[in-house]
Amino acid sequence: MTDDAGAQDTDTFEVEVDWDWVIVTVDCAGFTGEYPSLLVVDGRPAISYEDLTDADLNYVRADDALGLSWGDPVVVDSTERGTNSSMAIVNGRPAITYGVNNLKYVRASDIRGDAWGTPVTISTDDPCGTSLAVVDGRPAVFYVNHEFTGIDFDVYYKYVRSEDNNGSAWGPPITLDTVTGSHQNAQDSKLSLIVADGNPAVSYALGDGSPNVCYRRASDTTGSTWGSPYVIGFAFKNLAAMTVVDGRPAVLYYDLNLYYIRADDAAGSSWGTAETVSGDNIDWCDLAVVNGITVAAWQKHSGDYPLRLKRSDDATGNSWGEQDTVDDLDSYSQFAVAEVEGRIAIAYYDSGTDDLKYAICMH
Repeated sequence: MTDDAGAQDTDTFEVEVDWDWVIVTVDCAGFTGEYPSLLVVDGRPAISYEDLTDADLNYVRADDALGLSWGDPVVVDSTERGTNSSMAIVNGRPAITYGVNNLKYVRASDIRGDAWGTPVTISTDDPCGTSLAVVDGRPAVFYVNHEFTGIDFDVYYKYVRSEDNNGSAWGPPITLDTVTGSHQNAQDSKLSLIVADGNPAVSYALGDGSPNVCYRRASDTTGSTWGSPYVIGFAFKNLAAMTVVDGRPAVLYYDLNLYYIRADDAAGSSWGTAETVSGDNIDWCDLAVVNGITVAAWQKHSGDYPLRLKRSDDATGNSWGEQDTVDDLDSYSQFAVAEVEGRIAIAYYDSGTDDLKYAICMH
C-alpha cells in the first residue's frame, strides 16, 4: 500500500505503509543518505547524512512530530563529506561531528537547524567512526582512526572535549586505546560515548588484532583521566552500540551471534551475562531505549540484507520478543535508531534506490 505524505520535488515523499511501519523517502536527489544520524530537534525528527553525489554533509528536519513529511535538505558543509556523522543537542542547538579526511564539528545557528555556523576542524585524523555527546556541559567526541603501515593497520581510539559550551575550540585528543598490526581496518566502526553515573564512558570493539569488546569510563566528570578498559566480550566485527538502560550502561555487539549485555551497576564497574539477541550474521547494529523498552536493531548480511529489530520484554533487556523486519535492502547500509513521539524510528540508506529513508513504527 502506498500513500503520499507531501512533496518537495517530484517523487521526494513516496510513503509505503507495510503493517505497522510507515516508510518515507526523505531525500532522493542522486546518491544520498549514507551515514545517517537521527535525533529529535525542537520536537521533530532530524537526520544528518552524507550526500555522496556532491560530497557534502546534509541535514534535514521533518515538518511534523512523527516524521511523515520532511523539509528541504540543508547543505551544512560542502568541503567535507558527511561520513561518520553523529548528532547531539549542544547548548540548545543541534550539532554534528563528521568527516573522512578530517574530524570536524559544526553547530546550528538556531534551535531547528535551518542555518549552520562555520565548521571547526577538531583533528586532522581521518575518522572511521564518531560518537558525539555532551560531557559536563561541553560537547565531546569519541572516535577511531587508522593508519596503514604498508602491511597492516594501526588503529587508535581517541576522546576529545571542547574548551567551551558551544564547541568553538577544542583541546588535543586523548588516545584511550591502540591496536598495532591489525589485519582489519577500522572503516565503518560502531562505537559509543555516553555519560555513565556522571562520568563519560565509551564502548568499542578492537577488531581482529585484539578482538575484545571494551567498556571504559573516565575517572572524572570531564574525561581528563580514564580508568582501565573492562573487557565485556569478544567481537567478530568493529561493532559496539551502547546506551543507558534502566540506569545502567548496556552494549550490543556481534561475535558470530548478536549479543546484548548490561552492567551490574550505574558506573559499569562489573557486568552481567551476555544474552543472545539474534543468530544472524550482521553488518551493522544500533541500540536505543524507546518508551522504556530496549530496542536492538541490526542488518543481516545476506542476499536481501533485511533491516531487523527486536524489542525487549522488560525494562532491562533480560529477555527479547519476536524479531520484526523493517525493510529488505539490496546491500549493506548504516542506520540509526531513536525514539520519536514514544515510537521506534529508524533513519537509513536504501542502497537499491540510493535514497535516504525513514521508518517509524505506528504502535
